[in-house]
Amino acid sequence: MDDDPQVTDLVRQLLEDKPYEVEAALDGQEAVEKISRQRPDVILLNLLMPRMDGFAVIEHIQQNPQYRNIPIIVLTAKTLSEDDYKILTAMDGAAGIELAEREHPDLIIMDLSLLVVDGWEATRRIKANPKLWHIPIIALSAHAMVGDEEKALESGCDDYLSKPFNDEILFEKIKRFLYP
Repeated sequence: MDDDPQVTDLVRQLLEDKPYEVEAALDGQEAVEKISRQRPDVILLNLLMPRMDGFAVIEHIQQNPQYRNIPIIVLTAKTLSEDDYKILTAMDGAAGIELAEREHPDLIIMDLSLLVVDGWEATRRIKANPKLWHIPIIALSAHAMVGDEEKALESGCDDYLSKPFNDEILFEKIKRFLYP
């Protein structure tokens, strides 16, 4: 699923030449609706889409046991690929902690509404690890209540962004931490 019809068409052409059946969605809300009608074997997902972004789609999938084991391949936004970032994803907080311990990323974008271990606790554990404490963590969350930003910062996040968000602001934050 991608909000750029050209990207969607390209992916469709590449996969339909193989023995794959492709179902496309141009935004996250449409994707969630299609997933609920017909369970896919794999999801190709752009994180930055209108109406419902890819982070919200992942959150929806995590909250529904019948979808949790569907593999998700994240297609990066053009801005990210131009800057040649390597994107790693984890489906829950425990997997995120393990991924951080194994890969030592330069930056973590932490969804606070994760399963198994929530984003606040995952952040605390990462920041408590002497080998990982220095990694900047940007909290990305649907939590937009008064005090949620402070709670994220108190748990160890270095910055906070609530959904829905402006792509430009996210990229500015990423660049600020990676290229101070």
